[in-house]
Amino acid sequence: EVAAASIAIPLNDYPYVGKSGVPQLHIKKDQMDKYELKTVVQQYRGADQHHGVDLVDTSGTNTVAVAGPGGGKTTLFSLPVLDFIMRASVHDSVIITDVKGEMLRSTKAEFEARGYRVAALNLVDPTYSIAYNPLELVKQAYAAGDFDNAQMLCNTFSYSIFHNPNAKEPMWEQSSISLLNALILAVCKVCFDQHTSEKITMYTVTTMLSELGANPDENGMTKLDKFFSKLPSGDPAKLQYGTIQFSQGITRSGIFTGTMAGI
Repeated sequence: EVAAASIAIPLNDYPYVGKSGVPQLHIKKDQMDKYELKTVVQQYRGADQHHGVDLVDTSGTNTVAVAGPGGGKTTLFSLPVLDFIMRASVHDSVIITDVKGEMLRSTKAEFEARGYRVAALNLVDPTYSIAYNPLELVKQAYAAGDFDNAQMLCNTFSYSIFHNPNAKEPMWEQSSISLLNALILAVCKVCFDQHTSEKITMYTVTTMLSELGANPDENGMTKLDKFFSKLPSGDPAKLQYGTIQFSQGITRSGIFTGTMAGI
C-alpha cells in the first residue's frame, strides 16, 4: 500500500525528475521486484540502483523525528531529506535549523553545485552571517506614511528586547521601550528627510543615543532633549519621548543606561 502511494527514489547521486519529499520506507535492490513501485523517471538512463530505493511521500506531510542526543536524527533523517531536496528537479525553498552548523558544512557545496543559493543566519558570530535589519518593517511603514503602524512595529520590537515578566519595577522597562521607540522613529524621520534611508539601522539608533544622550548641561539637559524639543508637536518620535521628559537626574541617567545596555 505504501509502495503504491509513494514515489521511489534511488539512493545515488543522480538528479531525478519531480518533487522531493519525506522518506517513509527503504527497499533493498533484491526486494524491488516484489512491489509495484512508482519509480521516478531519472534524468540519466541506466542510473545505478545498487543501493535500492527510498519510498518518499511528496504530499507535504509534516514529520517529527524523536531521538536522544547522538540517536541519529541528523544522519538517518535530516541529511537524507536534504539529499532528496537537492537532487529533485523541482527546487524547494528550504529553511534549516542547524544549531551546530554540521548540516551546513556537509551540504552547502552540494546545494550550490545544484543551483541553490545558500545563506546562513549566524546569531553567534555575525561576521559569518547574512545581514538582517530588524527595522526594515518599521522603515517600510514610515515610508508609506503609516505612522500608526510604524509605532506599533517599533513597540513590538522594543517590547521583545526589554520586557521582563518578573520585573519588580516595570517603570524602567516601560521607559526603555518608549525611549527606543522614540529613537527609532527619530532616525526614520531624519534619514528620510536626508534621503539616506539605508542608514535606518540599529547601529544608527545606538550611535544617536550614545552621542546625544551623554554629558548633560548644568540644567540636566542633553543634546537628545534639545533634539526632541525641536520636533513639531504631534511628531510620533516626540510623543514617544514624552515619557522621558518627565524624568530627572539619576532616573533619566538610569533609563539611558538601561536602554543602551539592552540594545
